[in-house]
Amino acid sequence: MPEVSAKQRQFDRLKSGRYYGGVLDAVRAYLHVAVPDAADKERDYWTLSCLPATHAGRLAAVSMKRMETFVLAEPAEPNEHSLITGFVIVRWSALRQHWPTFQAFTDAFPDLTIRHSDYADPGPDQVRVDGWHHDLIAAFRDDRFAAAVRDLTEPLLRVRTMQTAGHNDQLAEQVLKIDNLANSPDDSRAIEPEAASEGRRRRLAEVTARQGQADFRRRLMKAYDNRCAITGCDAEAALQAAHIDPYDGPASNQVNNGLLLRADLHNLLDRGLIWIDESYVLHVVAGIAHYSSYHGQRIRLPERTEDLPDPEALLRHRRAWHGFHDVVEDHEPDPGRATAGSSSP
Repeated sequence: MPEVSAKQRQFDRLKSGRYYGGVLDAVRAYLHVAVPDAADKERDYWTLSCLPATHAGRLAAVSMKRMETFVLAEPAEPNEHSLITGFVIVRWSALRQHWPTFQAFTDAFPDLTIRHSDYADPGPDQVRVDGWHHDLIAAFRDDRFAAAVRDLTEPLLRVRTMQTAGHNDQLAEQVLKIDNLANSPDDSRAIEPEAASEGRRRRLAEVTARQGQADFRRRLMKAYDNRCAITGCDAEAALQAAHIDPYDGPASNQVNNGLLLRADLHNLLDRGLIWIDESYVLHVVAGIAHYSSYHGQRIRLPERTEDLPDPEALLRHRRAWHGFHDVVEDHEPDPGRATAGSSSP
């Protein structure tokens, strides 16, 4: 029986406890206002911890760059309503545009408290807002408060986070589930796509396209031993789950329809600038010399036969970009480079 990882055990503990639902609701509400396209930026630009051992009583924390931006914790004394305490870091100048004094803010949000905050990343223009999780969720629904959240997180999201070691994939996947992420925090029911605005329909389509992506990536990471199939790169934050046949619903997220690739190579695959033949040999189209050293090498493959890339899917990918004829390249394959991962551009 496979050993259960520490992060899986942490997630299972949270899920079986009384605060799980509140954590999901609060983190979803925060990400909705703080991180545009949250699923696309997961792990690379924001992370989510689950019962971190470094802080007693912590339930979960969202981190960006080098800092925690949203934290949830058990209350000092358990309560019958399973309320959770938490805090969010926001831009003070953005709050003051609407509530110029502490008293004005307290009048608007009587159950929230402003405290001093001194994280290094956002600079001195920051405050910490404390409260019960349901009061923080209510504040996120206020466009003025949400703007103060985004004003702080927007520059942080330009830089890759340094907190990937603490990221809990299982909890993040539950937070990003389509039936929850597609709706804003104040939606009481789902909106049908045909009844939504054009922008809303586009967003629903983007959410649908992300369904199951986190689990798909985890399975590819396991199949490819956490290494890029072409370069052998083992920098986890740089690795992405690439589809061979384009995504067409959750059924597309099969390991044999995927490749674990470094982000730049994923982009090249999606644009037809590299392709893999049915013998698992990599081809690089003419004109991108930076990657020509990989041309003609055989990619790294999973150990399990059922995880091997589907040759028919590879053929469809090639034909989608290059037609039904053989592709002519002006590279000379290097017979000394039979396996991937020996060098990188």
